[in-house]
This record gives sequence, C-alpha cells and structure tokens, in this order.
Amino acid sequence: MLENAGVTLLVASIIFFVYYRRIRRSFGRQKISRPRLGFRVAVLSLFGAVLLLSPLTSSLPAIGGITLGCLLATFGLRLTTFEYVAGAHHYTPSSYIGIVVVALLLGRLVAQGFRIGGAMSAPALAEASRISFDAIPLFQGSLTRGLLFVLIAYYVTYYFGLLLRSRH
Repeated sequence: MLENAGVTLLVASIIFFVYYRRIRRSFGRQKISRPRLGFRVAVLSLFGAVLLLSPLTSSLPAIGGITLGCLLATFGLRLTTFEYVAGAHHYTPSSYIGIVVVALLLGRLVAQGFRIGGAMSAPALAEASRISFDAIPLFQGSLTRGLLFVLIAYYVTYYFGLLLRSRH
C-alpha cells in the first residue's frame, strides 16, 4: 500500500512540475528556439496520433477537441507579439488563452480524480493502471479525452505557428 502511495505521489509531483513550468511560460517574453519547438510539435503530434487511434477514443470528442484547440491557437497567435531583440527572435504569448487551455484539462483531471478516488479502492486503481493507459480511470470519459485533444491541438498548432512566424 505504501509502495502505491509513493508511486502516486511521484507521478502527481511530475504532473505538478510540468504544469507549473507550462503556466510559468505563459507569461513574459520567450526566446524562440526552433529545434525545441520542432521537437515539441513532433512529440505532441505523435502522442495525439496514438491517443486518436486508441480504441477507447470516440471520434466526436476528438474532432471537437482538435477543432477547438486549433481555433484557440489561431486566435492566440494573433494576440502574440513578436520581436527581434539582440539578434534573436522572441515572442510574448497571450497569457490568458494559454492558462485557460491548461486550466480546462487540469480542472477536469482533478474533478475526475476526486470522482474516482471516492468510488475506487487504491488496490483496484493500482491494478487498473498496470493494464494500459486506456484502463486508467483518470483518462476515461469523453469530456476528459476531448479536453486532452484541445490541449494537444492547441500546442501543436501554436508551436507550428511560432515556427512559421519566426522565419519572417
């Protein structure tokens, strides 16, 4: 039991750290690093494709999430300011759109976690998490997967737009 609690705490800490960095990067001027942005686009696209091909992913939430994510990213790119300072390209993202996208998914995962935590025992949850990603109750549900697609589509589109705009 303590072993499972340690793993859960470790995973929760990593997720918290990733979200902290993502939210922190939503403020202020950022230097454009083309290799880093290209890597992020590739990894997120691959993750989105794997998730899209999952048998538990229904097409309506996926299409809706991808559409909403792309629209938000396009709007976010219009609100992003670009500068050329000290021989390097920089951008200042729209803080509000980035935070809203992250908060949507984070809020849904927290709500889903509370729902599951009250309905499922720790050993059953640990057993479900060993089976596969799709068996983890935290990621089940059309709304959760749809919001995950919003997040993925937003960042793939936004980063790709940054790459295109940094050429000019």
